[in-house]
Amino acid sequence: LTVLSAASSAIAQPIIHPRVIVSQGPVGDQVQETCVVAYRPAGAQADLITAVWNIARIDDQTGQFANYRIGFGSSSDGGLTWDDRDEQGQHLMLPNPMAFPGARQVDPMITTDPQAGSFWGGGLLQPPQPDRWRGFVGEKLSGNESFEPTEALVHDGLPCESDFTHIVSGPPPSGGPGSTHLYVTAWMFGALPCDGKLAFHSSVDAGLSWSSRTSISIGGLPVYGRSPSANVDV
Repeated sequence: LTVLSAASSAIAQPIIHPRVIVSQGPVGDQVQETCVVAYRPAGAQADLITAVWNIARIDDQTGQFANYRIGFGSSSDGGLTWDDRDEQGQHLMLPNPMAFPGARQVDPMITTDPQAGSFWGGGLLQPPQPDRWRGFVGEKLSGNESFEPTEALVHDGLPCESDFTHIVSGPPPSGGPGSTHLYVTAWMFGALPCDGKLAFHSSVDAGLSWSSRTSISIGGLPVYGRSPSANVDV
């Protein structure tokens, strides 16, 4: 995985730096579905950046891509250098929720709240029941190496398949750590009544608990290619 980083000069002219290797994945791994988010702390000289991506590893028995996990890397110098390994040299991965330690992870998503100084990363879990996709989100405080495992699921098994997850965040008027609001959407498809709808969930306590699902019909909005798109204002 490579990125191009851009920095603004005093005269607002962009400086495009050379490509930087973000993920030093093992040979044979396939990196896909990348997301990245950044913010600049007060008084800092460079952005803090965290990127997440799917890692598909080849199954030794079948030769097919399997064992999907979500990896991540961080940069504290505006994207010039990156770290995607822990102290033991292992690849940094999002932890699974405690109730599903071996579930497959797909559809990475990432957001940040500069006021709280945190990143939130997550995605979808595919436990043994293939028709029950569960959303999860974990928090990473700035300066911490890893995300904390979560106990609360965004949704505990949609009655259909899900894809294209997105997350946004923002502080409420009171502000302060632990008060971040989080909003997650996932596209639902498969059997009716799920097909062609967005599942919307929100959290008002920084991901400790989540609202029940609100289904948003997107059948009447423009369709680009095969996948519908929608903007949701909250």
